[in-house]
Amino acid sequence: TPLPIPESLTLLLEKEIQRAYQHAPPSSPIDPIFAITLVFRDPGYDPLLGGYHPVEIRLGRVGGITYRLGYLTDFSYVESVEKSALMREIDFEFGAQLCAIRYLPPIALCRVGEFFERYVTNFISYYRCGVYDVEVLWDK
Repeated sequence: TPLPIPESLTLLLEKEIQRAYQHAPPSSPIDPIFAITLVFRDPGYDPLLGGYHPVEIRLGRVGGITYRLGYLTDFSYVESVEKSALMREIDFEFGAQLCAIRYLPPIALCRVGEFFERYVTNFISYYRCGVYDVEVLWDK
């Protein structure tokens, strides 16, 4: 990718995938897993009270047992007159090599290195504090 992926993020993802595989493996170990999506949720996140934004990370299979980071997306509540809804706040799209930040035009990933590094550092800090429930989805 045009951004270096910190080893700490790779280790976190590996740990959660291994944990999920041990507790709830894919329904059929024979079928190849096309992608793995990790969903990090703060159970207390509320549109009025705040909390930690949900984060979704998707890994896509590129051959054999190799997976590549597809996207890392941060969601936040946006209020409309009728209701609150989760919307993309920050979206690092590795396939398209773009970063989308709400209300800004897309930015090339190669131009957001320091921002990505800071984002990942903060995300890992929140994860280590135990604020997230983690769900791993196996896509076949």
